[in-house]
Amino acid sequence: PCQAILHGRVLSGGALLDDAAVVWHAGDLVSVGPPSAGVQISGDAVSFQGAPCRTLDAAGRFVTAGLVESRSQLGLVEVSQE
Repeated sequence: PCQAILHGRVLSGGALLDDAAVVWHAGDLVSVGPPSAGVQISGDAVSFQGAPCRTLDAAGRFVTAGLVESRSQLGLVEVSQE
């Protein structure tokens, strides 16, 4: 199934994208920002490769998918002071 977050403020590659769309399908990110190949946006209706997407309105909110994983211990290493 396709899902989309609309009208959010997205931090992407150091740039801030206002009124952006984030679209994913079957667990894969397919578009961030303006529509890309296969993504159609008309008002609040979104489709990917012709299939309608479930949408969430994020107006006035930041979208930072995958930015922080608070439960991860990846990168935590004890450093010797010798």
